[in-house]
Amino acid sequence: MMTLARSYRNIPAPEVYAWNPDNNNPVGAPYMLLEWVEGIEPWQQWHDLSSSDRIALLDELAVHHANFAKPLPFKGLGSIYFSPLPPDAKVQFDDVSAYYLGPLSRGPASTRHRGISTWPQTTPTSLRSFWLELWQHEVDSITTKFGSDRSTVIATEDHPSSSIQETITLGQFLDVAQALLVLIEKCPLPPDAQAELYELSFASADYAFRNIKMDPETRKISAFLDWDDVRYPEDICWYDGSGERWYETGAFLFMPLDEEGDIAEDTVSEPEPVTEEEESEVADDGTSGSEADTPEDSEEDDSGGDEASELENTEPLDVEIDEHDTEDYDRPRRIKDTRLRRQYEQLLAAHDSRFGTEGFWEMRIEPLKLQHLVMHGWIEWMVKDEWLLKRAAELKL
Repeated sequence: MMTLARSYRNIPAPEVYAWNPDNNNPVGAPYMLLEWVEGIEPWQQWHDLSSSDRIALLDELAVHHANFAKPLPFKGLGSIYFSPLPPDAKVQFDDVSAYYLGPLSRGPASTRHRGISTWPQTTPTSLRSFWLELWQHEVDSITTKFGSDRSTVIATEDHPSSSIQETITLGQFLDVAQALLVLIEKCPLPPDAQAELYELSFASADYAFRNIKMDPETRKISAFLDWDDVRYPEDICWYDGSGERWYETGAFLFMPLDEEGDIAEDTVSEPEPVTEEEESEVADDGTSGSEADTPEDSEEDDSGGDEASELENTEPLDVEIDEHDTEDYDRPRRIKDTRLRRQYEQLLAAHDSRFGTEGFWEMRIEPLKLQHLVMHGWIEWMVKDEWLLKRAAELKL
């Protein structure tokens, strides 16, 4: 996929020199040999930028995000593969015929945890059928392994996943799986008349500054790393101190609550960037950790245009903060990030009108949550069990 993105869509990504997806090679493990890309991670300058420079950086990011979102000439949902060719064939990587869409594929860590049989071997043509296939394969894998006795223990606190903090029975799993099925069947999706919102496109989502390389002088993006799926940059998705309201929405880290209000710039403390080690310690239910990187940089010119000058026009007011109350203490950061998200939405819409579709940002909320759950599997379902059961009950009414 990185080769297709780089060669066909001109998305800045490292060149892939060599790779092998299994253990049958001299290394004895899957590997990928990539080009080294010079540059810095945007968070290294972000904290020192003015408001106008930050908006210019957001606009640079929005330009690339809109490029990611351009429709691809494939039909269905799955993974990108190289087309079979004779050994001596000369491959033109900028020609889309060098690729095809096949069944969903995940990395060795995921398939080792879930078992390869838990992934559909088809390319569903609708989002709902894709979710249903993933759900069915996950349920089948658990019931095949543990049988039908609802009292059977399928996981305990010593489970390899740190997200499992209590004993889980097959009956509990089946109840939560049934709740997820209700969401899949009843989740509101855009009408067929808005077919442009369903078109297949690239996605890149550990979407954080630590996975972006940028030229320190021009602040132009030189490479996107760690591909997955695009949402907001996590660096403008602060959730600490959100309180019970956020947990009632499922506490999805990529879906922070909006926080409105007036703040002064100097009341917002910038967090230190999260290291890979710290990120791995963040609980999947969002009960600890922080998302501390930030969006990307762009040069200090008029690349943001009139929109940039309008977007930065705010009148902050001082607020008193009780540093012993995390909700009040983190509130200025959440307000600031809410404003940045609104600005980012406007910049995206300026580069791709689909992002300006009425109700777009609201209608994506539940589908993104479902996509996260079916892709991450049953352990994540159990982490979100209370929200799933409650949401399913609401949808049944």
